[in-house]
Amino acid sequence: MSDIEAAPTPTPRRRKAATAAAAEPSLSTEPSMPAEMSASAEASAPTMAAGSQVMGQWLSGMTELSQEIARFTQQRLQEDAEAWMRLASCRSVEEAFACQQHFAETAMKQYFDEATRLQQLLAGLASWPGSAPPSSRVAA
Repeated sequence: MSDIEAAPTPTPRRRKAATAAAAEPSLSTEPSMPAEMSASAEASAPTMAAGSQVMGQWLSGMTELSQEIARFTQQRLQEDAEAWMRLASCRSVEEAFACQQHFAETAMKQYFDEATRLQQLLAGLASWPGSAPPSSRVAA
């Protein structure tokens, strides 16, 4: 026997793999996309950039809206807890009534103010693109 090993016998599977490998085009000679697609991609680039900018502004506005809602909710929960503590410390019916009245008036005013603030944020969000973000137009 010789020191050189004999080549493996071609099987149907090996022949199929060799045929598929030979049929694959060379990556270096093929363009990455047809010319029509390249021209279309170049033509749509400004639209894609504008869409990306609008989406970024929208996400920024929605983040600001979410943060405002979270801030107000946290504030109201804190004030509600404090109102319950004040109510629990009342020593007379009149004092309890005054405490509840103060709580209701304060809460109503704060909810009204918050609804106005959220309406302004949403209106600012709807007035995009091309205008300043809502935070620059809404007084807190």
